[in-house]
Amino acid sequence: HIGIGNLLADQGRTDEALQEYEAVLAIDPDYPGAYYQIGFTHQNLGNFKQAVEAYRSALKYRDTWDGWHIAANNLAWILATVNDPTLRDGQEALNWANDLVNGFTEELPPDYIEYLDTQAAAFAALGQFDDAVRTTRRALSMAEKMQAPDLQARFQRRLELYFTDRPLHEANQGVDSEIQAANQANPASPPSAEATPPSDES
Repeated sequence: HIGIGNLLADQGRTDEALQEYEAVLAIDPDYPGAYYQIGFTHQNLGNFKQAVEAYRSALKYRDTWDGWHIAANNLAWILATVNDPTLRDGQEALNWANDLVNGFTEELPPDYIEYLDTQAAAFAALGQFDDAVRTTRRALSMAEKMQAPDLQARFQRRLELYFTDRPLHEANQGVDSEIQAANQANPASPPSAEATPPSDES
């Protein structure tokens, strides 16, 4: 059902895809990957309330599910950047982001650069712009070492925003094609750590 759901989602048949994911939960209500796929599908559609609910359901299985990092990052991104103030929760976003990146005292693995972006957005959502700048500079330094000009440009834009004490509100744009490909790279299991938040500010 998960694989079929992902194929349907790729074809834009999201209602049918969601039905497939729900069918998985009807068989096994403790399968976090199905909750994740429901959350991702709703996030891609801009249905952020449903996405948040599904990601939170998936994260109840954090201790036994290897894919929790991606669900946590996607949830934190929505909570930090969504335009809807009734959904925005900078503190919960920061809690999840801290869980993702804290514990590394030196250099983070390259895939974690996206988690730094989320952490900075969460700081900004709370009005902690000095911390947002510090975290984004850390991400920018990583991008420079990776020789990734697109990432460097993204983090430069973030800095321009945070320097002027403005939070990042862009989750309303949904999930772009690059993120969609990364999140659905392996339809039968949780996606890889390459899943990223959207790359442009609104």
